[in-house]
Amino acid sequence: MSNTEEFWSWADQECNRLGLSWYKIERQAGAGNATISKRARYLLAPTAKTCDLLAEAFNLAKETVYRKAGLLPPESISAEKQRELLHIFDRLPDDHHQDMAIAMLRTILEHGRR
Repeated sequence: MSNTEEFWSWADQECNRLGLSWYKIERQAGAGNATISKRARYLLAPTAKTCDLLAEAFNLAKETVYRKAGLLPPESISAEKQRELLHIFDRLPDDHHQDMAIAMLRTILEHGRR
């Protein structure tokens, strides 16, 4: 399976997981009619614009989608998880929620040491 096929297979899985369709993603993003679905259907290489739209739709860091598309080199799993954690943390609505997230992570760490 080519990198492009792997990318669209992954993107399809994300759509299914989130209950999205290509049409819905395109509509939410204000993208042209069938911009993404044509690329997926014909297994065309994803572009930076496609990756940006999918990152927004899937609520993922752009770098994650760019790496899945092969537009950026792969990174270690640890670095990928750290980047994704920072992306999620940055999207928390306020300091209170960020403090709660930190407290939860500390609790997980403490339970792991027992």
